[in-house]
Amino acid sequence: MRSFFLIALTCVLLGADEFDMFDIVDEEQSSFEDENSFIDVEFKLNYQYNETLKSNKVAFVNLKKDTKEFMVDIRLVADVDEQHILLKELYYKGNFTQEQYYKLGRMNIKEGYAKGFNPTDYFKNNLSLTLSNDPKEQKDNRLGSLALSYSLFLDEFVFRTLYSPKIESEKNTFLSDKSYYGLYLDKTNAENRASVYVDYSGVKNLSSSFLLHYNDEKLNIGLNLSYIYSDFIFYFESSLKNTEELINQTTFGFTHTSEYNLVSSIEYIYNEEKESKSSVFLTTRASDALVNLDINYIMWLNPQDGSSMAQLGFEYGLSDSFQTNIATSVYIGEDSSEYGKMPNDYEVLLELKYFF
Repeated sequence: MRSFFLIALTCVLLGADEFDMFDIVDEEQSSFEDENSFIDVEFKLNYQYNETLKSNKVAFVNLKKDTKEFMVDIRLVADVDEQHILLKELYYKGNFTQEQYYKLGRMNIKEGYAKGFNPTDYFKNNLSLTLSNDPKEQKDNRLGSLALSYSLFLDEFVFRTLYSPKIESEKNTFLSDKSYYGLYLDKTNAENRASVYVDYSGVKNLSSSFLLHYNDEKLNIGLNLSYIYSDFIFYFESSLKNTEELINQTTFGFTHTSEYNLVSSIEYIYNEEKESKSSVFLTTRASDALVNLDINYIMWLNPQDGSSMAQLGFEYGLSDSFQTNIATSVYIGEDSSEYGKMPNDYEVLLELKYFF
């Protein structure tokens, strides 16, 4: 019955032209206008009900400011057992000339065009420090790494370099995991990493990025391509990782925007690091499906064992400052399958957000 529900829901969302859709990984939009303030403050109460495991009750306070000169993002996280102040991002932005720019500090470095899985997102290894229970928010909410980046703009080319050093620290210190205010640099900067990027935009409707990534004495090669054709955006993202042997990770996908701005993305993912190797990802989102109500849907499918995970979420804005969210995740499959062996058959996430 639940399998039928997931398939039916997917078909409905893909064909619901009356919805006004946009992609889940784009910056969130709403019908409310943003107001300039000294610092943006968000207060969030988060409750996740798990069928089997202990439910989570967490309070978040997010202090954020993004200007032309600097970026700061601080998270105060508190649950029943512990409280912590986490410095998610803090970096300075500068330029030497009109063509040369740099950033220095703690940055959440994200790479790749794909929505579900990014083979070239080489800094995702600190995902265990994600600051959200919502799977669609993980990429944007993980702790950043201390790094230095440099960009050079030359007509149709952009050359970028990035270096993130290894930082060692003893346990229970300010640089690592000291209670209440540790920086966790021993995890976000666990190894020396450097990247070189060459971006080219000289072909109409085609964007491309070639990159080399050095990671703990290993060289990785990455390629990102995206092409706009009519109402479609096709994209390709691939990485060859040099571990004990070369590992191929590749994502093919496309995003379609309908006449009524229904935006849906589907991806096929090949990952030699996983036992099943192949997976399929789908995402779609409705903005103002009803007045101030957004609907989002994501689905992961393992075609080898037939198991799947799906999340349906609703976000409702009560006012310019107050928002409520509810999302339900369902895991389907045999006990030995990828998603069937998850500890919960379903989860329910409730959130209350207040913006100052």
